[in-house]
Amino acid sequence: MLNTHVAMALLDRGVTLNWDDGATLHKITAQARYHTQHSASIQTLRIGAQQKVNDEPLTLTASDSALEAFWTWTERAPGWSAALVVRNKSESDLFIDALEVVRVDSAFGGVFSLGAPTGLWRCAHDVEPLAWEAWSDSAGSAGGFLRQAALLVQPSMSNRSSPPAVLIRALGAGRAPAADETGRAVSLPPAGIPTEMRLEVTGERFERFAARARADGLLLASGVSLASPECWIVAGDDAAELLALT
Repeated sequence: MLNTHVAMALLDRGVTLNWDDGATLHKITAQARYHTQHSASIQTLRIGAQQKVNDEPLTLTASDSALEAFWTWTERAPGWSAALVVRNKSESDLFIDALEVVRVDSAFGGVFSLGAPTGLWRCAHDVEPLAWEAWSDSAGSAGGFLRQAALLVQPSMSNRSSPPAVLIRALGAGRAPAADETGRAVSLPPAGIPTEMRLEVTGERFERFAARARADGLLLASGVSLASPECWIVAGDDAAELLALT
């Protein structure tokens, strides 16, 4: 059954999603990774809940000397979706390496909880969605799970009424913000730039999760905006039902 009882709040400088008797994702943030034409060193612009520019849809923003970011959250029943748009506000070309639309990092106080130790977590396969890959310290999943367009995770057992499952899926590209008055806005085509979902866990604890668009050095000219795919987050206890959602 889908869990539609989800509360969204801005807490601890991030976004929190909490499902009744289900999963909790606390201190969700976003970040853009880029470099300049003069240096290959990666620069990181982190976006949290410190600066809000709109309530409907909820839009959070951050900027540095080169990049401006708009992080938008929209209620998309039965869950929530997030998208990230960045604009090159400098006078020089930038190169976007990745847009991390949803990021939860335990090192910064983030929590990804399913009511069970991470050693009991399992992830649906890309090719055979209802075949599970369980965490194992002697297999390829020793560091966690890596998927492309969608990641579905559910523990084999839990202290909830039913083991909660969470699905994070990349949808189509988002829209450029109204603040971009140049009209020179580009967006990520759904099949043009790969997405990646990486869930890092050990047998004892959650480390981090990131849903990202891998731009891999995509040129972003001065004044141009780039929109990530929209990432949809839904939850329930029936994996097949979650995978059937469109």
